Amino acid sequence: VPILWRRIEFSVEGYRQNQCGKNTSGPLYWRLMKIKRVMCGKTKHLYCSNMVYLKLAGLKISDTLLSAILRLCPNIHTLILDRSYGFSNIPIIEIARCCPKLLHLSFDACKAITDRCISEIVRSCPKLEYIHFASICSLNVTGASVIEIAQFCPNLIYLNLSSHHRIKDISFCAIE
Repeated sequence: VPILWRRIEFSVEGYRQNQCGKNTSGPLYWRLMKIKRVMCGKTKHLYCSNMVYLKLAGLKISDTLLSAILRLCPNIHTLILDRSYGFSNIPIIEIARCCPKLLHLSFDACKAITDRCISEIVRSCPKLEYIHFASICSLNVTGASVIEIAQFCPNLIYLNLSSHHRIKDISFCAIE
């Protein structure tokens, strides 16, 4: 099996925004569409199961694409969806079922995160070492998530929940 696709990284960093705020990264868009055709197509490629690193930063991603990637790539240990949008909390919850080997998870400025998402992920991915949920605008993340993280992530090395106004300091006592 080729080592191809062990690491996939798509990021709008370095691309400029047009006057309407839309990304003008044409080549990046077409590469992402090729990935979508492979992931959502009828043929299931064996090399997808070798993917261990996936970064889709600042991109509009559909529920269908994200769900397909998660189902076809169960060996992902690093998942970065910083500033990505267009998907609901449903594929986020699927992370728990599809990616039990997850070590590194980053959802900076992601609006789809809820307490339920965090609960499902930390209960099913006990090997998590790095969690970055900074700048999440959701009102659906509370101190209950911090308590769940403390309970179910014994290997945690890094946790960033900055800019969460609904999380009280007392919740962080569970980590100590």
